[in-house]
Amino acid sequence: MSLEAIPAALPAPEPSNRLSAAPIPIDLNKQEERKPTTPVKAKTTLNLKALGKANEKNQTEASVALATPLLNEPVTAAELERVWQEFTTQRKSQPAEFQLLSRGYRWDGQNLHVELTNPVEEMLLETLRTDLLGWLREQLRNQSLNLQVTLKANEDKRVVYTNREKFDYLLQQYPHLQELRERLGLDPDF
Repeated sequence: MSLEAIPAALPAPEPSNRLSAAPIPIDLNKQEERKPTTPVKAKTTLNLKALGKANEKNQTEASVALATPLLNEPVTAAELERVWQEFTTQRKSQPAEFQLLSRGYRWDGQNLHVELTNPVEEMLLETLRTDLLGWLREQLRNQSLNLQVTLKANEDKRVVYTNREKFDYLLQQYPHLQELRERLGLDPDF
């Protein structure tokens, strides 16, 4: 059915007791634009020309990287200490990292050995590892630097609380206390 087939004179609707609103004029010749309710993602296609150019660029970068020799300049302990301290001061805004780096390291000529006391410190140092090694290698111009992490066994020190435990602890250090206790007739449990 076309629009011309609709009769021009339609009877007016009868008023009702309901709340009525003003009639809304509708232009049947104009089509409404409907906006999608969900965002539509643009369809992306692979641009083969750009991909070829990117591959050429990567190949030239790789050939330049291979053409530049790896820097392996000798490192002195004083230079290493200076660069380590510079990196440590950069991390001063992060207290945990600063405290971890402030402990220091052991240097054996090629490897940096860092001793840690618990696994949390190990995880923290693992997050810093790439930044730290990158900084050291760049500043010292030596790509063969490595970082070795060792987790030191935590010795369980028994805390003495009672008088008897305190006396036994002192007795281990000073065996003559036993003789003194017997002569004076003292009881450590008082």
